[in-house]
Amino acid sequence: ANGAEWTNGYAFYQTLHPSVEQLNLQSHTFSTAYSQQVSDRVVATADYAYAYSFLDDDSFISQNQLGGALLFRANDQWDYQVRAQYVDSHFFTSPFLNSDTYLAKFEALRYLGDSRTNYLTGGYSYAYSDAVARAYTYQVNGVFLGGRWLYGCEQRDELKLTFTYGSYDFYGDDPIDLVARQDNIYIL
Repeated sequence: ANGAEWTNGYAFYQTLHPSVEQLNLQSHTFSTAYSQQVSDRVVATADYAYAYSFLDDDSFISQNQLGGALLFRANDQWDYQVRAQYVDSHFFTSPFLNSDTYLAKFEALRYLGDSRTNYLTGGYSYAYSDAVARAYTYQVNGVFLGGRWLYGCEQRDELKLTFTYGSYDFYGDDPIDLVARQDNIYIL
């Protein structure tokens, strides 16, 4: 009502390995988000999520994530969004991995047509994660490109495709291999 939307959700994730049961992972995530239309062109969003994961049936990690975003509608074809996020991660079996992570993200959306359902998107993100053990502290610069297309009977089917590249710079040497880490992660 009045340009506002409140969304709540629950997600369950599980991986089972037939021969290496120590890698069996189960995760439960509860989330809530509130969006408010501030003006004809601006929408503000605040969100929170809590995730709890088990690894091989033992408590593994709990995470609190708090974020917010501003979406600006420049015209019928272009939207721009900025987002900030904080994540607190607590590892039960590996406390040296406990961390606070801060993220900033900019995204541009280009709509393909007047319906504003199909679009191309791209952007940049920066994150800093401060782990208890400095060897696991890093900063990451990332870029992403993607899109969304509806198709099929009454356009009920959806195809989303996103490519992400992140360059991770770690602050300390890897404690296992005793080498400086520079990770490049590609996700499609």
